[in-house]
Amino acid sequence: MLCFAPAARGAVIVPFGRHIQRLQNLVDSRYGPGHVDVTHDYMGARDTDPDPWFWMGSTIVVRLVKDVTQNGRRDTIGWYEETGVKPAFPGPGIVYVSKTQNGAIAVLPLGRRMRFGFYLKPCPPHDGTNVPGPELLFTNRGYNDVGPDGAGVRHPPDGGDLQALILDVSRWSQPDTWLVCFEDRDSGGDPGPGGLPETDNDFDDMVFEVVALGATPVHAESFGSLKAHYRH
Repeated sequence: MLCFAPAARGAVIVPFGRHIQRLQNLVDSRYGPGHVDVTHDYMGARDTDPDPWFWMGSTIVVRLVKDVTQNGRRDTIGWYEETGVKPAFPGPGIVYVSKTQNGAIAVLPLGRRMRFGFYLKPCPPHDGTNVPGPELLFTNRGYNDVGPDGAGVRHPPDGGDLQALILDVSRWSQPDTWLVCFEDRDSGGDPGPGGLPETDNDFDDMVFEVVALGATPVHAESFGSLKAHYRH
């Protein structure tokens, strides 16, 4: 079972770039066409969704689906314990680093049940646009800066840029499975059109599945009924 944070006060709107179809094609090929709409089914897309997002478990299982290589170097993915305080790199653990093969599975025993999330460190020296090293990008958007390079909100949402789309794919995979789709440029920028965009907002730079094992529910409502809120 998984645990999520308090419900959002409003929907988190993302200005997707023109290449978001690449992520949709990947999702369609993996889980079947028409099941998941990446521009409408991510956590935060509805005003009843949890925001910020985290998982709970005693063991993390992660499967790498796609990683974009830049000049032979790749982004780094790590996990952190969710305590309400922004963690610093390298955090408690590295999940994937350079030259990890797509399809690789990482099993991470945590030793106890805890809340956790993930961060992405863009590969140096080719840091993501408006993401200067050693800046990290988090699944908890509250830890991300607001607007391009922290310059302030240019478009919704406020309160931190959404850098990872989190999609519930349990019905087309194994139970309690989530797809995490990171954007390694600062998503608070403008994705175009015209000129050189500050971000492409395609969210397919690092894509991986997450299963949390050994969690217990923290709400009186059953986990099954909670998950039903996020399904069509």
